[in-house]
Amino acid sequence: MVTVLYFWVGNAAGTVKGGWLVRDASFAVGASMVANLVLAPLTPSNTARMAAMLPIIQGIGQAYKIEPGKSNFGRALGLSETFAGNITGSAFLTGTIPNPIAIGMILTAVGVSSKLTWGFWALAALPTNLLILLFTGWLCLRMFPPEMKEIPGGMGYINGELAAMGPMTGQEKKAIFWFLVALTLWSTDFYHGFNSTMVAFGASMMIFAPKIGVLEWKQTEKLIPWELFIYFGGVITLSDVLTKTRAFEWIIRAALNGLGVQTLPMLPLLILLMGFTIFSHAIWSTTTAMAGVMIPIYIGIAQALHFDLTGFCLPMAILMAYALFFPFNTMGNIIIYGGG
Repeated sequence: MVTVLYFWVGNAAGTVKGGWLVRDASFAVGASMVANLVLAPLTPSNTARMAAMLPIIQGIGQAYKIEPGKSNFGRALGLSETFAGNITGSAFLTGTIPNPIAIGMILTAVGVSSKLTWGFWALAALPTNLLILLFTGWLCLRMFPPEMKEIPGGMGYINGELAAMGPMTGQEKKAIFWFLVALTLWSTDFYHGFNSTMVAFGASMMIFAPKIGVLEWKQTEKLIPWELFIYFGGVITLSDVLTKTRAFEWIIRAALNGLGVQTLPMLPLLILLMGFTIFSHAIWSTTTAMAGVMIPIYIGIAQALHFDLTGFCLPMAILMAYALFFPFNTMGNIIIYGGG
C-alpha cells in the first residue's frame, strides 16, 4: 500500500518533490487498479486477490481521511478496485480459477494447441484488458470526482509509513524471486514448451524446499482449498465424457435447430454468444461454476457446427471473469463491497 501511495498521491500540481513523482488524488485510483493488474498473474484467485487488496484501498482511504459512505473519492476507489479485480482476472490464464478450468476443458476436446498456452492467452486478452481498465478508471472518476486534491500530511505521511515497514526480509525477497521465476516461465511457455501446470508445480516445489523455500507444509496444509481440486477434476472429467459421447453435440444441435440459428456463420454467432456470456453473469454467484456449466455448451456448439473449436471457445473463456453486475456475482465483489 505504501509503495503504491509513494508514487501516486500528493498534491494537484503533479510536481516532483525530493526526486519522487507526486500526483493528485485521482492517480491513487489508477494506482490501485495497476496494483491489481500486477498481482493478477501471480494470484489465481479473484477472491484471494481482493482480500489482499482490501486493506490496501482501506489504507489509501485512511490516508486521505475519507468519511465512509459520504466520499466521492471513496466511491470511485471502491468501485474501480472491484471492477479491476474482475477485469484483470481475465488478462492472464492464472488470473482467476475459471480460466484454467475453461482451458482444461477446451484442451480435452482439441488436444495440444499452441493457442491454449499462458503466453497466447495474455497476448489475446491483455491489450483489450488494458483499454477496459483505462476506461473504467476514467468513468469512475467522471461519475465520482474526488473532493480532495492531495493527501493530508503529504509526503511526510508516506515517508513515515515506509519507515514503519522496515527493510524487506529475506523470506519476502525469496517469495518475490520464485514468483518472478514462475511469471517468466509462464510468459515464455510458447518457447520452452512447459505448460502453466508444470511451471506452477515446479515453483510450488521450490517454495516448500528447505533453505531456498519460503513456507513449510505445516503452515499451509489446512489452508489449501482441497475441495477445489476435486471440483476441478470432476468438471473436466464430466466435460470429457459428454464430449466423447457427443451427448452435448446432440442436445446443442437440436436447440440450434429450434432457435433457427444453425445457419449463422461463426463470427456473428460468436459475437451474439459473447454478449450472452457477459450478461449471463447477472444470474451467477460464482464464475467458477459458470465456466464449468457454459464452456462445455460452447464446445458442443462449435463441434455441432464444425467451427474452429479454439477460435470459438477461447473468447468465451476470457469473458468468464467479467462479473461486473452485482456484488453477489463473485466473492471478490462481496469482499470489497463488505469492506465499506
